[in-house]
Amino acid sequence: IAKNATGVLGAIAKGWQLNLVGVIQSGIPFTITNATARSNTGAADRPNETCDGTLSGDDRTRARWFDTSCYVAQATNTYGSVAANSLRGPGLMSWDFSIFKNFEPKPGYRLQARIEMFNVLNRANYANPASALGAANFGTISSTSGLPRNVQFGLKFLF
Repeated sequence: IAKNATGVLGAIAKGWQLNLVGVIQSGIPFTITNATARSNTGAADRPNETCDGTLSGDDRTRARWFDTSCYVAQATNTYGSVAANSLRGPGLMSWDFSIFKNFEPKPGYRLQARIEMFNVLNRANYANPASALGAANFGTISSTSGLPRNVQFGLKFLF
């Protein structure tokens, strides 16, 4: 119907464009480190791991992303047993949506009205938890990564 429409109905029905982009990612790997250097190397070092610190399902919350009791400081001047990037942070999911309306006032010229929405569902995407053993917030997530819902309007002239 819209292809054959003319006049006011044609101007309203024709020239619409919808766009949807989704991003779904697993969490970013991170490493448990000591809040203070213990290996005497001058760099951040890793503590000992006594069990698998991974939590799953309902056990995992922002206040306790991994089992903090599985990590203990190693003896001074030694290296710890925690593997690099052995845990993963929270995943990310974001949906961006836009709708465009194209007008062609005369051949070769186009006017485009745009509404663009980023993270349209306004999902909170959390950052990795604090991973320094000995820090007060060890194992907790206290910030987000990415943006909250953003909406922008635009007018674009193409020639």
